[in-house]
Amino acid sequence: NWENCENKEKNYKIHFSFSGSKLFFNEKEVKGFDKERFFRVKSPKDLFLTITSWNRVPSWDTQKKYNDNKFRWDIVLYQKDDELIVVNELFLTDYLKWLWEVSESTNTEKIRTIIILARTYARWYMTKAEKFVDEWYHASDDPNVFQRYIGFWLEERSPKINKIVEETKDLIVTYDGELIKPWYFSSS
Repeated sequence: NWENCENKEKNYKIHFSFSGSKLFFNEKEVKGFDKERFFRVKSPKDLFLTITSWNRVPSWDTQKKYNDNKFRWDIVLYQKDDELIVVNELFLTDYLKWLWEVSESTNTEKIRTIIILARTYARWYMTKAEKFVDEWYHASDDPNVFQRYIGFWLEERSPKINKIVEETKDLIVTYDGELIKPWYFSSS
């Protein structure tokens, strides 16, 4: 199933809910949605999607200024074990811009190093040893399992990190010409 975002605004708002095995998109039931099928919300490059039914306000944001529920590119919804899984399909460069491994105020060289290591780590699991074999994604937003992915809001509040992602665009860590799996911690 495809839902095209034909909207003149840069922000296309979507709402979904999941009850039992029924998916509702913008208040309408998605017919034929079951454990064998997925639902894709396709977004043109110049738009971003706000999932209004998803509250992801960071715990540090006491004024509730940010809600990390904005995404660029496509959103894929599917059911697994009676749970709705939300996947943001995007390019690796955008993924790195929206990755919360270090803050905007971190030393520039540390940001550069972390971005290169994060890119290498993600590529390793995309090409060498897929971590989420039975899923429709290569990465998770759970930092206990993979890396801390936030979404488009992070790009808006982290121009320094975005610039470094672009500057290091093709840099990865290799050994004897082969991609390695780097172990790194954003706090070290």
